[in-house]
Amino acid sequence: MDYLVVGRQLKHYVAPQMVDLTGWEQEILTEIATEKIKELKARLRVISEHHNQRLIILENIKDELMQFHRKIWEFQYQEEKYFIELWLKYWKGFISKPKVHPGALTPDDIQRAKQFPLEQLYCGQLKHVGGRFSGLCPFHKEKTPSFTIFSENNYHCFGCNAHGDSITYLMETKQLNFPQAVKELI
Repeated sequence: MDYLVVGRQLKHYVAPQMVDLTGWEQEILTEIATEKIKELKARLRVISEHHNQRLIILENIKDELMQFHRKIWEFQYQEEKYFIELWLKYWKGFISKPKVHPGALTPDDIQRAKQFPLEQLYCGQLKHVGGRFSGLCPFHKEKTPSFTIFSENNYHCFGCNAHGDSITYLMETKQLNFPQAVKELI
């Protein structure tokens, strides 16, 4: 059992730790996780049955020492059950991973799109002032520049309060939806 570490005279439980699974195939992980879930559910059934049997036996015994042992057994049962449930949740995470469909956007795609330089998207003349670019706002008519592209690769118009990143800019200027804008930027 993954959750149980046994020493010479005592045992203790271990919570799951996230590990780097780079290079593992999803099918293998799913197979391992399915087997681990079966083991954990079987152990949970065994300890639950054992716990219920103890409760039935101890139900009518009013001896103080036995009541003390009952509390210890209850604690031990709850502790093991808690760790089994933690591990069940851990292993179920490998099975319920969403499938990535071909052509679907990944978080890396979105991050790359956000990093596309806004200056290259802007149509018009930009003036470079102290680490920022300034120009006429493409979202409203104006005579003096109020549109600013910041060094963090986001923009803000101080005239109409339009703001965003490369993706938002492309969505607004070319009337694209989010996936279309990301795909055009990557």
